[in-house]
Amino acid sequence: MNSRLNPNVLLLGSAGLVCVAAWRMLANSPNGAGAGEARERESAQTSANFGRRFDPQTIAVVVAAGSAVGFLTGLFGVGGGFVIVPPLVLALKRRMPQAIGTSLLVISVNSAVALSTRLATTSIDWPVTLPFAVAAIGGVVTGGKVADRLDPKRSLRWFAVLLVAVAAYTAIRAGLALR
Repeated sequence: MNSRLNPNVLLLGSAGLVCVAAWRMLANSPNGAGAGEARERESAQTSANFGRRFDPQTIAVVVAAGSAVGFLTGLFGVGGGFVIVPPLVLALKRRMPQAIGTSLLVISVNSAVALSTRLATTSIDWPVTLPFAVAAIGGVVTGGKVADRLDPKRSLRWFAVLLVAVAAYTAIRAGLALR
């Protein structure tokens, strides 16, 4: 579907989505702790309790949240934690560690599906892809070590500022290209 839309319109939509994510991050975390993290500190709930809450209402919320995440992933090509984690924590009341783990698995599955779909219509630029992937893995390891040493409240604010800056840059470039 997104191949029929103007790429600059998609970029504007993505920029808007990123701004909403940044706003929700800050609005839901005035003290630097997300709703799931606060619940994590208050609850001694274990991962074994995850499966026993599947009543019809929970299944409906899971299907609705999954459909929304899938739609955004298909339309904008996004699906990172800022799209998946909020529904898991806020709508499905999952603890942050469960939400992050679930998010990573969903991202992996979405990525595999998207890759297999795209391989049918395009090729991969391996000389760019492989070094980028290796550098990204190094960045993940380094970022994880640095994150453990940072103040969560300050990190969240700076991340939200970075998201807004990237969204603004993207929106300006896309808006100018639409002229």
